[in-house]
Amino acid sequence: MGKVRPPGSPYVVDEEAGTVTGDLLASRVVVFGSYGWATIESELNSTFVTGGLVILQRMGYSYGKYIGMVVKRNAGKLNPTTIAIEELTKIVKASGWGDFSLTGGDLAQGVLRFINKDCLFCAHLSKGREPKCHFLAGVLAGLADEITGNSHTAREEKCIAKDDGGCEFVVERTASAAEPTPL
Repeated sequence: MGKVRPPGSPYVVDEEAGTVTGDLLASRVVVFGSYGWATIESELNSTFVTGGLVILQRMGYSYGKYIGMVVKRNAGKLNPTTIAIEELTKIVKASGWGDFSLTGGDLAQGVLRFINKDCLFCAHLSKGREPKCHFLAGVLAGLADEITGNSHTAREEKCIAKDDGGCEFVVERTASAAEPTPL
């Protein structure tokens, strides 16, 4: 069959070579089903208890930093801060993570608000009282840190796994990049 690009897709599937390549990040990609992700998350949580949440957040943070590096590399003459959220939204939607959008704020000002409707990361997890989208929260913090050079936190305030209508995140700058010490 060879290489196939489904109509409108940002991916090329090469069934013979066993690869899927994405245009947005210019690299091979991994495809997980939502039930598979829920199984991975459940296993991490049962094995490491609260440590599973930290592992997921740090995985997301590292991936967010990578996305930020790609955005900066591809920005050309554009300011990466102004295009980062648009690029992130494209990547999240094209990756099937949900109906993701910015609902307020500005990366340059240090506060952002996002919503993810139909979120992949908590779609098949058991309902509870705590938010469960630690990977995506990590992605948001990592991207913000990499693009701006400042430190950020990202917290999920609402979660579909808590029976909220969507997964809502707030990203806030916690510290500015250190000023160089004068000589």
